[in-house]
Amino acid sequence: MRIVVACLGLLMFAATSFAQPAPFEPPAGRVIFGSCDAELAGAPRPPAMIGFQLGANSQQVADFMRRYRGFAATHGFFIAQIGLSFRGDEHDVSTGMRDPEVIALADGLREVGRAVLLRIGYDFNAPGALYESSAYIGGFRHAVDRMRQDHLDFASVWDASAAGFSDPHYMKWYPGDDVVDWWGVDFGSATELDSAETKSFLDAAAHHHKPVAVSLSLAAMKSDTDALKLCEAAFNLVHSNPDIKAVSLCAIPHLGRWKKTAAYLKQQLADPRFIEVNEVPAMFRPKQSED
Repeated sequence: MRIVVACLGLLMFAATSFAQPAPFEPPAGRVIFGSCDAELAGAPRPPAMIGFQLGANSQQVADFMRRYRGFAATHGFFIAQIGLSFRGDEHDVSTGMRDPEVIALADGLREVGRAVLLRIGYDFNAPGALYESSAYIGGFRHAVDRMRQDHLDFASVWDASAAGFSDPHYMKWYPGDDVVDWWGVDFGSATELDSAETKSFLDAAAHHHKPVAVSLSLAAMKSDTDALKLCEAAFNLVHSNPDIKAVSLCAIPHLGRWKKTAAYLKQQLADPRFIEVNEVPAMFRPKQSED
């Protein structure tokens, strides 16, 4: 009996200690730097990851794919971080009524052939704009299942709003480890980055063995001093948490008038832990684009 228990213990240890990396998770010690949108003017260095957003209706999917194809044709290889919003359409997505849109998106992304981190129902816990939790879970799971059936090589991201951590019960929106590849969290202030709630979220991600992608919005910053404080808090968080594997900046054009913040970011991103654009093709090319 003791031998059986010991063997089970070893198997459990092995399962947790040698977990497979998530899709498009960078090697240990490396971090992806990205821009939350395709407006790249003023970026402190060329981003390896570019952000896009769209909704789950046919017109938005068609418009997005037209813009995305054009962008990809002129920007070489990059990682695409795509936010798919379905707030208000949770029931339709979860029951398959939006399958034509989901499949059209999967087909288009597979055709373009870039690495994709898909933020499904991002900011699900945003104050004043909550997703309905049970339908959100159903929608997330259904979207992932349909895209996997469509053979899209992608990473699903469960992406929270740090502003919503005032409600500590964010796990009521969790779709499950089997359909979530990465965790994500969006920050808009230095206070959010330094909070106990953020630490709890990162600890939970580590417990679930998930890499984390963080996004920083400069949009609400009123001065160079405020922006610098936000960025310093963010990079301190990245340096102290090895499970953070991607960091993106939103509203980058603001850096044109914030010289101290721009200089700080340029200095931080010179750290070799941050992946260079020219490393991306060999490190992250999707399987379907290799066939």
